[in-house]
Amino acid sequence: CMRILRDVPLYVFLIGTWFFCLQVMLSPLCRDRSSGLYQTFRLYALYSCMVSVLWLLLVCWHNSLLAEVVRARERRALVRAEQQQQQVQRGKIDLQTWSYDELLFGDEEGKRYPSACPICLGTWAESDVIKVTHCQHAFHEECL
Repeated sequence: CMRILRDVPLYVFLIGTWFFCLQVMLSPLCRDRSSGLYQTFRLYALYSCMVSVLWLLLVCWHNSLLAEVVRARERRALVRAEQQQQQVQRGKIDLQTWSYDELLFGDEEGKRYPSACPICLGTWAESDVIKVTHCQHAFHEECL
């Protein structure tokens, strides 16, 4: 949708140019009354048509480049996500293991971690095995 909106001025120019060219070429009245003006309009119309076709080709090429960039980004993101998933499944990502400590876990100011697991929303218990990520988010081991 954005591509169409971005290219609207080109399409307007293209259609207007071709209508102008048709009008000039199919108008015998103008040719008969003022041949100098007719030749000038005809030359302008032909150049405009050539420019519009050239710009249309360039826009198509540009859009194909943009589409290729988007596809390449999506492929890289997919590969990166698959690699991270494989690392998690193999256990290569080392997470810190903590046991529940009232001084560290809670919603009060000064507590390092929240009072509940953000995945299951269950509060921490003394028997919970708590995994902490590198970005300092805490989860139940079972929730991961």
